[in-house]
Amino acid sequence: MARIEKRGELQWRARVRRDGIEQSRTFMSKADAVTWAQETELSITRGQWRDTSAAEKPFAEVAKRYLEEVTPSKRSAKSEEYRIKTLMAAPELRRPIGTIQASHVAAFRDRRAKEPAKVPGKSAQAAKAETGRKVSAQTVIHELNTLSAIFEHARGEWSIPLTENPVRATRKPVRAKARERRITPVELNYLQKAGAASLGMKEIISLAIETTMRLGELLSLRWATIDLQKRTAHLTKTKNGESRTVALSTAAMAVLKELKAASAPLQVVNQADERKPSKAPSKAPQALALIRMRKEGRVFQWSRSDSFEKAWTRCLERARALYLSDCEAAGTERDPAVLADLPFHTTRHEGTSRLFEKGLNPFEAASMTGHKSMQMLKRYTHVEAAKLATKLG
Repeated sequence: MARIEKRGELQWRARVRRDGIEQSRTFMSKADAVTWAQETELSITRGQWRDTSAAEKPFAEVAKRYLEEVTPSKRSAKSEEYRIKTLMAAPELRRPIGTIQASHVAAFRDRRAKEPAKVPGKSAQAAKAETGRKVSAQTVIHELNTLSAIFEHARGEWSIPLTENPVRATRKPVRAKARERRITPVELNYLQKAGAASLGMKEIISLAIETTMRLGELLSLRWATIDLQKRTAHLTKTKNGESRTVALSTAAMAVLKELKAASAPLQVVNQADERKPSKAPSKAPQALALIRMRKEGRVFQWSRSDSFEKAWTRCLERARALYLSDCEAAGTERDPAVLADLPFHTTRHEGTSRLFEKGLNPFEAASMTGHKSMQMLKRYTHVEAAKLATKLG
């Protein structure tokens, strides 16, 4: 049975009670209230009624539930958490989840594509001034994929009555062409010089190039999974979810042996000595980091990629300062391309290219890199034409 009540001067509330179902809604006119009540009663009588109140929940509330219940079970939980928080803060999506349309998703996509890329340890404006880079198409694609996953989970697992997934009707950004960036010998020299100031930075740069491991794989390395006799490192946590064993070159072995020796037991400065004033910088933080590494069996001090990225940014700044100083001392003009646009992931491009220059076939290279398709392996391979010419004879 339906009942229409007047609320104040401008509102009418319709109440419907039938077959144990109770629904109410407020309208600006009596006619709209009556129409809704009649349609609701008819749908209940015919067995076609569906509770649509869940679709009226704010998107941020649904996304928060997804973040708390679904995201923690994923390997990429940390990166997905960052993407979901970006979505929750988006002005285009601050509305009931059931009202989000493809036009709202497209507006989010277009705005993100114009925003400056984030640099660890720097504000968005500072990052834009320094690099000039904007949020990449791949980053926006990842965010749209996460948004789509939230809609699909809400429609399926949580039975939220959504008529469609608006992301499916939205055009994805065009991915940029594969990076052809490699690390030049000059850049590598300055990076290793600058890396010597941070515990393990010089070594992780060398090992990344020699093994083609991703950053997450390097940070997950444990001495227990490295066999220095067989010259292998077993990776249990990889991007594609499959474990793999990576062969270690002579150069990689030298780096690991150096790291192994450095992780030998240390004597920490006692508290009395720490209280004494000293002009020299304290070594206690590095000593404590080594003790933690030895206790946990880790090869490198960083346990999270975001803390490493901050250290990498500082390393790049030191390397650029060293390069600029040398240019001024020699009276030569600085090359703006040197040490520019150089994320740590470039080491993987450099290492993969070197594998082919050493003569490995695609299947041998893929066993090192972990790529599942030759197409993806090709995106990481940039063999220098001059070296090819020499090989051709």
